[in-house]
Amino acid sequence: MDNMVYELLEKLSLQVGDMGKQIVTMNSEIANMNNKMSDMNNKISDMSNKMSDMNSRIDGIEERMATKEDLNMVAEELHTEIQSVYEEVVELRRDSSTMEMLTTKNAFDIAKIKAIR
Repeated sequence: MDNMVYELLEKLSLQVGDMGKQIVTMNSEIANMNNKMSDMNNKISDMSNKMSDMNSRIDGIEERMATKEDLNMVAEELHTEIQSVYEEVVELRRDSSTMEMLTTKNAFDIAKIKAIR
């Protein structure tokens, strides 16, 4: 009987030893998984920081962008300025034509006076 007990204890000891090895292996795997999860958390944190930075940049760009109303206002001001310049050019053309006609008449009158002498 002692022999049977001894054999049972020996088998039990081997099984406990195997379980101990399995526990050590599992602990090692858990430690590796924890390291990987820590790396993933760091990467997620980095990505979150980068996204936050990008959002800040986008907000800055949006603040500097002209709105449709701003563009319409500038277009209206430019249209008014262009219309004003156009009217001045038309007036200058009219004045230029008048001066040309007067200069031609004066030249004709001078030619007549010279012919009379």
